Amino acid sequence: MSQFPGGYEHFNPVKSASSGSPTHGATGKEGAAAESLRLIAFTLGNEWYALEASEVRGIEPEATITPVPRSPEWLVGVFNLHGNILPAIDPRPILGVPRVDSQGTGLMIIFLWEGNLAALRVDAVDEIYELPNATLEPPLPTIEGSRMDMILGQVRVRDRLIGVIHLSNLVRHVFEG
Repeated sequence: MSQFPGGYEHFNPVKSASSGSPTHGATGKEGAAAESLRLIAFTLGNEWYALEASEVRGIEPEATITPVPRSPEWLVGVFNLHGNILPAIDPRPILGVPRVDSQGTGLMIIFLWEGNLAALRVDAVDEIYELPNATLEPPLPTIEGSRMDMILGQVRVRDRLIGVIHLSNLVRHVFEG
C-alpha cells in the first residue's frame, strides 16, 4: 500500500485479496469470505457508508474533474484515470445527503459496472472492516422510496452506524433512471 497525501493509503482490493498480502481485518482463513463481509467504509458529509470490498477496483485521490454541460445532478463530471475517461458520480443527491462544495479534496472509489469503470466521489475513506454476515442489520425504517433499494442494510462499528450500499442498484438507478 502506498500513502496518499493527507494520510490515505492507496488500496487495490483485487490485488490485495489475490496476493494474500495482509489487509485491514484479513483473516487468511479458507471459507472466511463466505461467512463475513469485507466492507470499505467512507464518509459523505457526516454520514457513514460502505461498499463491499469485492466491488471496488481501487481508491484514488480526487483528480481534476471536467464538468459535463447539462448533466444530471449526480454527475460531477469526467476525469482521466491512467488514460481512461471515467464518470465521477456524486452519490449525495441519490442518497439524500446534503451537497457540499469540496472539489479536489475527496477521494474517488473506482468500481466496475457492466464492463465499464466509474467512480464514486466521497469525502474520506476510513478503513476496511471484516465483519460476520450476521452483523448486517436491515436498513433503518427512515429510508424510504427508491433509496430503500440502494441500501443493503447497516452495520454498527464502534460508535458508527454505517449504511451498506447496494452498488449495482445505486448505479442502475443512476444510469437507467
